[in-house]
Amino acid sequence: MARKLPPYVIRRRNQYYVNMQVPKSLRPILGKAALQQTLCTDSLSEAAILSLPLVAQFKAVIKNAKRGHVPETDELKMLRDALALERSTLPVVVGLGTYTQPREAYLRDMAIDVAETDAEREAVDIEFGSLILLAEHLDSWLGALNVKSKTLDHYSRVVSEFTNEFRTNKDVTPVTVTQWVSLAWGKKSNKAIKRDLGAVRGFWRYLSVQIHGDPNVLPNVFAGASSLGHKRTRDHRAFTGSEYHQLLSICADQLISDVMRVAIHSGMRIEEIFQLRLADVQDQVFLVKSSKTKAGRRSIPVHKDITQTVARLQDTSTDGFLVSGQGANKYGQRYSSFSRKFDKLLESESLRGETAFHSFRRSFSTALEANQVPQVEVARLMGHEIGGLSHDLYSSGPAIEVLRQEINKMSW
Repeated sequence: MARKLPPYVIRRRNQYYVNMQVPKSLRPILGKAALQQTLCTDSLSEAAILSLPLVAQFKAVIKNAKRGHVPETDELKMLRDALALERSTLPVVVGLGTYTQPREAYLRDMAIDVAETDAEREAVDIEFGSLILLAEHLDSWLGALNVKSKTLDHYSRVVSEFTNEFRTNKDVTPVTVTQWVSLAWGKKSNKAIKRDLGAVRGFWRYLSVQIHGDPNVLPNVFAGASSLGHKRTRDHRAFTGSEYHQLLSICADQLISDVMRVAIHSGMRIEEIFQLRLADVQDQVFLVKSSKTKAGRRSIPVHKDITQTVARLQDTSTDGFLVSGQGANKYGQRYSSFSRKFDKLLESESLRGETAFHSFRRSFSTALEANQVPQVEVARLMGHEIGGLSHDLYSSGPAIEVLRQEINKMSW
């Protein structure tokens, strides 16, 4: 029985090759339909071993192409291959007698002498550090960061856009950066542009340190772009009572209806609702233990109008969460699927944009103020800090009964 070929290995003319098909969308970028290289062996067992690093290399090429990265040119690859051979044979110091030269200086001079085309001269500049091929350093920069996975993914997208637009540091000037930001990010708010430019600046400083050993060698080319973008005029507004009831009336999904009811009667953020476990609902009180801020850890009495809704959610839970049956995405968020469905619901009523799920929290806050609930109690229910003090978690006692009376003043 014939042995099975390893992944991506083919046999042709008594030789084994690694052959990896390039996705159709990436063929214009890579200029070929497949990545292929001979393994220079007719032994299947040897091919299985020799193919592993080549398969990894080809996968990296395709991954970088997907992110818009320009792969190294043929001239740069040929130069690097030749230099690798020379470095393996030459001593650290090259020369005879009184004329000696460090190996890298000798190789640079030799490479300059033989470079004839612009592409070859560019390859020399990149290899010896006077020119930086930006996309080559993105993965190492991302690997050096110590941030949450969601932030890392965002930085990767933002800086990939930058390295897709600018191939080398020579292309990056105050004028070209400002033009690019204006065209590519012009619809973003000024706050969003400053945030994303912060990621690009971090990458730029990293390059300066890695290549030149000094964070200030590469010039500041981002100052002019920082003022671009529109000013954010307002946040999402609160829902009106009629809009809330209209959303309930057209919503065919019981879970979405339940979550909307909980949100507008408790003021909880979406992530707080979806993190609630059954043990976090005690004596008709929500105990918010996971929040964006320390002050956000708080106790919220269950409003009298949603006691049956909460009881049903508790009785039907199959996984220990109040909102059951929601899988977490790669960032550990259990509400991503819900958010997409809720956005479609808002879209159907032409409410998306001026309102969002956070609008329920604004509605809750507005209702408390309209009922003249004291500011200190509003802050406790909303999870806002008061005089630098955060709030204790409790499910009974005089304080919680005061909050219960205040929260039950609201009616939708």
